[in-house]
Amino acid sequence: MTTPLHIGAAWYPELWPEDQWEADIARMKEVGITCVRLFEYAWHKFEPREWEFEFSWATRLLDLLHTSGISVICCTPTAAPPLWMLTRYPEIVTTRGDGKRPIHTGGRVASAVSSKYREFCTRVVDQMVHAFRGHESIIAWQIDRDLGGTDHGAESRRGFHSWLLERFGAIDLINRAWGTGYRGQSFEYFDAIPVPPIGLGSGAVPPEQRLHPSLMIAFQRFINDQWSTYVQNQCETIRGGFETPIVAAMTPGWGLNWFRLNHLLDRSTAALYPDARHYPASMMYFDRMRAEKPGQTFWLLETSPSWSAGTHSVSGHGAGTGTGRIRNDHRSAAGTKAFAWLSVLSGGEMVMFGNFRQHAAGPAMSDGAIVTATGRWAPARDAVSELAKSFAEHGKWLVDHPPVEARIAVMVSNESAWAFSADPGEEGFDYETIWRNDFYLPLCRAHYWRDVIDQTQDYCPYHVLIMPLVPILHKQTLERLKEWIEEGGCLLIGPLTATRNEDYTAFTDHEFGGMEALIGATSAARFTVQGVEKDVTVSFELRTQDSALSTSPRGWCEAFTPTTAQPLARYHGGYGAGHVAALIHKVGQGTVITLGCRVDESAYMSLVRHLCETAGVLPLAEGGPDVAVFPRMHPDTSIAAYGLVNLSQSEQKLRLPEPGHDRLTGRELATELTLAPFEVLIHQLAEKEAPIASTSAPISEADAPTASDSQPTPSVDSLPAAQSTEEKPSTIAT
Repeated sequence: MTTPLHIGAAWYPELWPEDQWEADIARMKEVGITCVRLFEYAWHKFEPREWEFEFSWATRLLDLLHTSGISVICCTPTAAPPLWMLTRYPEIVTTRGDGKRPIHTGGRVASAVSSKYREFCTRVVDQMVHAFRGHESIIAWQIDRDLGGTDHGAESRRGFHSWLLERFGAIDLINRAWGTGYRGQSFEYFDAIPVPPIGLGSGAVPPEQRLHPSLMIAFQRFINDQWSTYVQNQCETIRGGFETPIVAAMTPGWGLNWFRLNHLLDRSTAALYPDARHYPASMMYFDRMRAEKPGQTFWLLETSPSWSAGTHSVSGHGAGTGTGRIRNDHRSAAGTKAFAWLSVLSGGEMVMFGNFRQHAAGPAMSDGAIVTATGRWAPARDAVSELAKSFAEHGKWLVDHPPVEARIAVMVSNESAWAFSADPGEEGFDYETIWRNDFYLPLCRAHYWRDVIDQTQDYCPYHVLIMPLVPILHKQTLERLKEWIEEGGCLLIGPLTATRNEDYTAFTDHEFGGMEALIGATSAARFTVQGVEKDVTVSFELRTQDSALSTSPRGWCEAFTPTTAQPLARYHGGYGAGHVAALIHKVGQGTVITLGCRVDESAYMSLVRHLCETAGVLPLAEGGPDVAVFPRMHPDTSIAAYGLVNLSQSEQKLRLPEPGHDRLTGRELATELTLAPFEVLIHQLAEKEAPIASTSAPISEADAPTASDSQPTPSVDSLPAAQSTEEKPSTIAT
């Protein structure tokens, strides 16, 4: 890296006459762009005919950029094979679940499963490495673009059967593991096993396309293995000639397990196109990227500079539905800057926009850009220029003062998304929406500093772990959790966790697959409240400031028979009447709270606050539920500043523990702040703080918020005694 923070855009110079390159580069320099992404759709220029390679034009381009001081992320062009390849080798094209193959549309039509296509990919990447070897402009490589998707063709079917044979060894073992005797689904031989017609992870599978859930999840695991080897093949080729980082941009969605894939890569990265209404929903991606590679910055490799059209979704905050409708992503220049700062203050060191120059042809001509197709400045120009100046001025300070390590983690799981796609259980159940709205965003609104992790990550840095909606809990996870809790960890087990084995069948000897010892209870009943929601309530054995805390449960509910745990709440009405709905359990030096159903935010946060107080973790601020708060630290780990981003289009009031000054403008700031819509502040404190022992801000317990703006906070005085805040487990202490 030649600069602490990079700002840039994707650029497609192969679409423009070479005599216009220098003018585009001059415009980049004018607004302060330091990096561009190149070549992701340039395969047709690199290999216009089979085995005829042409890289001289690209080398001239790299020379121009290097002379201008602009760095390059060199992209492998394997998302967009040239038309001659698709015509001559139709077997490389993906087969959809209906047996049809997509027509050539310029991207993501070739199959990552295809061995022939992989040969072509390895060859072009190898040629690029040799052509560009030693070029000083290249600071990183990007693998492909928009990774993900399934293939249901003949080669995929053969590969899936071989994959199953390798893992199970015999067809009888598959039948036994999956319980295929139900409705006569037992297989006589591997070739009889069908390939599911649809992938998992994007909402519930339509009933007419739904096969045995164990089969569908196995196929999704197979597809993920294929993507991993696809990426690994390209990484190995690049590493033969370059020592620069290799990345691949995560896009929203749950089909591809990026937690696993990023182990092959050198940075966690993402491509995010959020609507301004969904800024809070995007925070989970920054929290997970920061946690995936501790101590290392992440990159926002693609986001909109203004609006999206033609290639991005209208209703969601991801990319790729191709509706053709225009969506004003950021609403204004202030929104563009706010989202870029959201990434940087979360722990990022690079913000790349989707287009530098607007496309002159194709389905995305109306997509947002920094420069129009005619070479004039687009409305995003001033926002990019202001960001570039701020990044240049404050980048070194931000790199020297990274985010504080979080002591709270929320577990998310691709396999959970697959499970709820194959077997939703509830009408309208969407894993990401429920996980985010019911279990993650309440922590953000209460300003608890948190990471987002999966089952495979290290739990030791965390004092509090929240684990909702994880039906498939791996044996290794259970063993590591037990050790972590015994040494002082505080765990909140949410509903529908540990209810299925690794092949996604129900346990037949105990309902929670061995979690009973941690929960301190067995199952009394499992039932649904669908259709009788008004008749069933959950009453907690604690009180709010004014009245007893009672809430309505949602979805599937678990009722418990305590063995060594103590009840916290009971069901009233319905199948679970009188049974325990939540309980608390002391395990070694740690504490486990188990919640049997989804409840409202007030009840949920009362349990979270109890665990956080037990672990000695306090919120960073109070008020301003739509303000994102990012603690940055000195080398001695004391708090240096709070990055603040108002994620809403309305004013937000917030209280911090100490006054300071805004590093961006120099103005003095009190503890009570009012942030304008999309306003960004870096609330820098005087350098006098002592080293901290956790991620909590130096707010005393007396000053810690006890209520949100919208609902009362329950008292936890009547909760059973748990770990003292003085006790700190040796393996998770800061």
